[in-house]
Amino acid sequence: MYPDMNFRNLITSTRDFASGVLLSPWRTANIAAFHLGRSGSRLLGDSLKQHPQIVWEGELFSPGRLQEIAARWPLLTRDPTRILRLRMVMAGSRCYGFETQPTQVEHLDVTLPEYVQRLESLGFRHFIILERRNHLRRIVSMLVARRTSQWHLKPGEFAPLERIELDVDQLLLSRGRDTQARSLVAHLQREQESVNSLKSILQGRQHLCLTYEDDLAPHPEDACQRVCDFVGLPHHPVTVRFGKTNPYNLQDVLTNYSEVEEALRGTPFAWMLES
Repeated sequence: MYPDMNFRNLITSTRDFASGVLLSPWRTANIAAFHLGRSGSRLLGDSLKQHPQIVWEGELFSPGRLQEIAARWPLLTRDPTRILRLRMVMAGSRCYGFETQPTQVEHLDVTLPEYVQRLESLGFRHFIILERRNHLRRIVSMLVARRTSQWHLKPGEFAPLERIELDVDQLLLSRGRDTQARSLVAHLQREQESVNSLKSILQGRQHLCLTYEDDLAPHPEDACQRVCDFVGLPHHPVTVRFGKTNPYNLQDVLTNYSEVEEALRGTPFAWMLES
């Protein structure tokens, strides 16, 4: 018996499942969101969670989340598709949504196009791409969070300046199964290619593109309302419950700023130092 799987949890989960089976046919939409991480997904997800007609799962297919769910359902196989089906049913008539990073798809042993097709077979018709156009800021945000173990902040909390050095020649990000060191420019190119690939795969499908810079950072409430419009739900008041973890200029954060500036000079990514 798993330590967190007691009799009361079993009864509650069974009740929710039975209720979900009856109500799920009346669901308005299933939503699958994609992002590369450190793109405002927690901010958007928390806003959507506040809507009474939405169940927002977050990154269901992160390794830790899969283990947690499987532990609560000992008789359930760890097959991700079955876990997703279960979570969808338990949402009942409310819209069900969750997020995926492309690196998480690698662990499912399917290609990204196959993964999207599998979601469609489960009833997903609405897709969201959450993009942070400044990939350099996204990488810096990720590295700073790894250093400080401070991934999220509540409004009003103070984010101290954490200075880091960015290896422009042999940068190791270790995302998913990719553990290869590359130049900073090569990483930026791969990130843009990943976003472009997502957009290409979702071309012709119902999808909404949101950007961190235009939609999440200035007005998170408006981004939530855009999602509601996208899936046909009424608007709902939103309270912003997360702040920026790294609000500082890159010139202050990067100890080797001039070296990074030189590495990006003449590339399509030079502008990212100015934002």
